[in-house]
Amino acid sequence: MTPRQIELVLTSHAAIRDDATVIARFYELLFAAEPTARPLFQHLPATQSKFSEELDVLASCLRDIDRFEARALSLGARHRGYGVAPRHYAAASGALVQALSEKLGAEFPVESADAWRAAFDLVAETMMQGAQELA
Repeated sequence: MTPRQIELVLTSHAAIRDDATVIARFYELLFAAEPTARPLFQHLPATQSKFSEELDVLASCLRDIDRFEARALSLGARHRGYGVAPRHYAAASGALVQALSEKLGAEFPVESADAWRAAFDLVAETMMQGAQELA
């Protein structure tokens, strides 16, 4: 990720931080795009809260690649145990960008959406690596 992309992610993240409606919409979109993901989330309110917390932590780590990598690798290993598969990451990326776009509207230009895709790709790639290495 470029420094500009990191700034775009951090700026838009600050605008939606602690916004439960964005997180709820993310899960709606995820389940619509990838129905096989639904059974992985038995306790959705708790999962939504955890996702929001992880999003905060990972965003805060974007400027510290070592910290980011350690967090995402560990997260990936845990998610493998939950049954998360590579197809779920792809669906989650699209769902997150769409939820952000719906919430932020004109304050979420294409450049910001591209930055979030890059950030999510980095997260997903690192998590999948963690699922393989640390499982």
